[in-house]
Amino acid sequence: MTFNKGYTPYTPNFTIAEIGKDINDGVIRPAIAPYWADVDPRGVGQVSLGTNIVDGHRAFGVTWDNVGYYLVHTDLTNRFQLVLIERADTGPGNFDIEFNYDRIQWETGDVSPPGTHGGFGGFPARFGYGNGQGDGLELAGSSVSGALVDTNTATGLIYRSYNNTLPGRFIFPVRCTGSGKSVFVRDDRNETYDPVVVTPPNQGGAAGVSSTLNSAVSGDGLWRGVSLARAVFKSLLAARWMSKSVCVLS
Repeated sequence: MTFNKGYTPYTPNFTIAEIGKDINDGVIRPAIAPYWADVDPRGVGQVSLGTNIVDGHRAFGVTWDNVGYYLVHTDLTNRFQLVLIERADTGPGNFDIEFNYDRIQWETGDVSPPGTHGGFGGFPARFGYGNGQGDGLELAGSSVSGALVDTNTATGLIYRSYNNTLPGRFIFPVRCTGSGKSVFVRDDRNETYDPVVVTPPNQGGAAGVSSTLNSAVSGDGLWRGVSLARAVFKSLLAARWMSKSVCVLS
């Protein structure tokens, strides 16, 4: 997911912090990528997005539900989720980035150079974020062949966690400083960057994309929304709070 400008390339052949440098305008986009790979939601999968409340906080979420890989392959599917959770309780402009992983079976599409076979090969998937200023974070296993999938019990995403103890959940807190700059809370560094204005995209449909609402708002399961506990989905237009100035991802 990118901010301020869209982005269509599907091959993760450079870092998430560099997203945008390869297209005509050359503008690097702030980007959050729970799984940057050549997703193809045609067939059995779908992509859902929207807003609701998570643990008492406003949230925006996107779920890639049972999605296959390009070109319309459904023999292997992935199920993962991105949730942005407003954390004004910790300070103005603060929010959490949350990645949830339920199933990761493939890592590349058919056209990832130098060619792939059965969801593997070429440039492997990446996960992390970029702040739009050339800096970002990708954890161990990003862009490493075979590292993120379920068959790898050592480094597969469904077995790991970050800033919490629930397997499959990665939490990245973003906190503003008194100067209006931000500090991303992580184990190895605290750095600050100028704030950016995040503008929600226009509401519109695309193949395999829908806005959904799930009434289940209780429970402590891994998944937030869709058919499991604690929905975050309502409608994209309800995400107007994202149009205010927030601290940049750092």
